[in-house]
Amino acid sequence: MSFDYAALDAEDQKSTDHEQDEDFSEAEELAQDVAAPAAVLPPAQPSTRRRTSKRALTEEERLERALAQVETLQARVTAKREERRSRLVEDLYRLHNIVESPGDLGEAKRIAELRRALGL
Repeated sequence: MSFDYAALDAEDQKSTDHEQDEDFSEAEELAQDVAAPAAVLPPAQPSTRRRTSKRALTEEERLERALAQVETLQARVTAKREERRSRLVEDLYRLHNIVESPGDLGEAKRIAELRRALGL
């Protein structure tokens, strides 16, 4: 049995484009939600207090923040990868008509059937 990998890649790209559209629409909704209350509030009064500037971050603090950001981004990438992998496996189950069997909590039977169907 052979797979049309180009078609699978195209389908994955379509779902990625759709996800990006969803992310953009969520950002638009958030921007509208944030902008709406500002229109209702009365204009801000000028402050009589002097503003003090924030102190500059040390190199250690900047490094700490950067590492925290890297950690967050890696977690998001890992979660997205797991989500896509799960979707792919579910699609393969549907393609090969492999249904859930009661009591197979770890999906061992289902995975074995899928491997057999794929010739692995």
